[in-house]
Amino acid sequence: REKLAEIADAGAGVLHNAYGDVLTTSTAIAAERSRAREAAWAGLQAGTRTAVETIFTSPDPAWSLPSQLFTVVKDIVAGATAPGTGLGLRRQVFSVGLGGFDTHTNQRVVQDGLFAQLDWSLDAFRRAIARLGADPAFGANPPQSTLFTMSVFGPTFTENSDGGTDHAI
Repeated sequence: REKLAEIADAGAGVLHNAYGDVLTTSTAIAAERSRAREAAWAGLQAGTRTAVETIFTSPDPAWSLPSQLFTVVKDIVAGATAPGTGLGLRRQVFSVGLGGFDTHTNQRVVQDGLFAQLDWSLDAFRRAIARLGADPAFGANPPQSTLFTMSVFGPTFTENSDGGTDHAI
């Protein structure tokens, strides 16, 4: 028993130290990304910044997707800006989320609102990327993006008695 406890304590110390190292590295990366995001954004022409900020002024302040995509646009700018000010990255991957599609009741009303938010947000993102392409800060290499959506569950095709869907088997 004592040996087992000793091994468990040794492993916990190693795991604790490894976790601390990962946390320290992650925090440093996040701080550098934030710094580069703000510096690169500030380096754009004022007209570009204002235009993109206006594009992302959503019609519903409760919507979460527009602000997530606005942050992604700023991160794309940071990646497309030379190191020192920006990050100078050729490829980046971002993930944003819009929950609430798992409806078991009143699906039509809930999903109509979610699809309105999705439609508006994706259009804002497309218009923002196009507007950035006209900023001289990028020269002949304006930011580009590829966007895709996915769902994490498979609902049934037919509505249940409450006007929603259930999880498919």
